[in-house]
Amino acid sequence: MFDAADTFTTTAGGDDLGEAYTDENEDGIYNLGEFFVDTNTNLVRDGGNGLWDGPCLAAVDASALCAGLSTVTISATNTIIMSTDSARLTDTTWAFGAPTTVIGLTQGASTNSSGLIVADDNTNADALGGNPMPGGTTITFSIDGSGVSMVGTSSFTVDGLASSPTGPYTAGIRADAVALTDPLPTGISLLLTITPPDAPPTQFSWPIVLAR
Repeated sequence: MFDAADTFTTTAGGDDLGEAYTDENEDGIYNLGEFFVDTNTNLVRDGGNGLWDGPCLAAVDASALCAGLSTVTISATNTIIMSTDSARLTDTTWAFGAPTTVIGLTQGASTNSSGLIVADDNTNADALGGNPMPGGTTITFSIDGSGVSMVGTSSFTVDGLASSPTGPYTAGIRADAVALTDPLPTGISLLLTITPPDAPPTQFSWPIVLAR
């Protein structure tokens, strides 16, 4: 109940509620065409009226200054994310390049790349920030072949509370030292395996070429 001991703020984010609406494009504001509850039936979505609307003790406390409506619609918006099981890489700063790009590495040296972002394959969701992979999806970097090993954390799990593509992920690799009299290993690849719960994995690869 609003009475003389309470304060009422009309600033943005305060107590002055406008008519409830569905934030269909998730931008935090009402946009023309979005559904709203037209409580005063004027066919226009009205913002706050500068008054306290809702239960008030004015009948028993004359100092309770709440001259608004006796009721107000209170609402909450819930976004339902329906991710697909197919993975997509949406990074723009991944230094290793797109999958199949050759990674050059000097024997005995190490390198790493960060900035990899992983989303599902529903590009229709990109206008709203994109979808994450389903919660529980594992994202794992590994080496196929010998002569190179992973450095640092190489496996990650998508949080079930994620509401947008996840990352940035980092992969570090190190080439073994090879004696000058021995040939350099070949046929090596960096693998990225993305495995949703109860679904087949999606795999991406980058060939690694060693040099002295």
